[in-house]
Amino acid sequence: MTGLPICAETAGPLGSILVRPGETPQRLAAGVQLESGVDVSDREVLIWVRDGGRILVRDGREIIVDLQAGVGRNLQPFILGTGLAAACLQKGLLSLHASAVGRAGESIAFAGASGAGKSTMAAAMIARGYDHLSDDLSVLRLPGKGCAELYSSVPLVKLWPDSASAVGLDDRDAKSELSWHAKLMFDMPAAAASSSTRLAAIYFLEREDRADIVIERLVGHYALSALAREIYRRAWLMPMGRLEEVLQQVAQLSRRTPCFRVHRPHRFDQLHQVAQTIADHHASLTAVQGSAA
Repeated sequence: MTGLPICAETAGPLGSILVRPGETPQRLAAGVQLESGVDVSDREVLIWVRDGGRILVRDGREIIVDLQAGVGRNLQPFILGTGLAAACLQKGLLSLHASAVGRAGESIAFAGASGAGKSTMAAAMIARGYDHLSDDLSVLRLPGKGCAELYSSVPLVKLWPDSASAVGLDDRDAKSELSWHAKLMFDMPAAAASSSTRLAAIYFLEREDRADIVIERLVGHYALSALAREIYRRAWLMPMGRLEEVLQQVAQLSRRTPCFRVHRPHRFDQLHQVAQTIADHHASLTAVQGSAA
């Protein structure tokens, strides 16, 4: 469809997905109606976009966009966000509400509540030489043993104007996400769709009014609980029949991937200092893991 990035690779975790215009039902006959404006069944997800239309995701292979008549609204963020997340879940992939960056074959992910600064922190890390991997939705695979793998995703990042300014992005290079939304979308260099990186760490960002920066390790139940809260669209899992499977994946992830909570000043004037602290922490973590190998 017009406006969507084209990816020539099909060997990634999702393979090929057909995105096309078409008619969708008002409701899923066999679905569960959720308060978030989404109907979910074991095979389909129907997403209602306010003043925009509907998006139907089927079997992880097809996304049908039913644009409301007379509406020129940009549904791209919904197709590449919630729509893509539905396809990931239908494919059996673990999806986290997190943004990720990478360097030298490794990745780190930033998770946390809405407004914690995941996209902003990732953008600040990109300014320090990291590569963009994902924004808001991070897709993972857990091989039979060893480290989790994180796949590169859509080459876009969404930021509030003040966040964009803080990381040095010019809003003249962006496009509005939605006519009723103040976020801006910025294009990022695209990684190969089939590329994956070793997930070195997950950092959970806290919104706090403090002066110091503290990074603490989460282990056991604390790591598991923090990860479970960041399952993308977790309310969908029961009607999909995937709840038990995803909880098992999260338990494996908590054992295989170091998790850290970042306590830091939540201010733009301290953003780059926090980003440098995390970069240094990641470097030290990599050094320790390398010496232990």
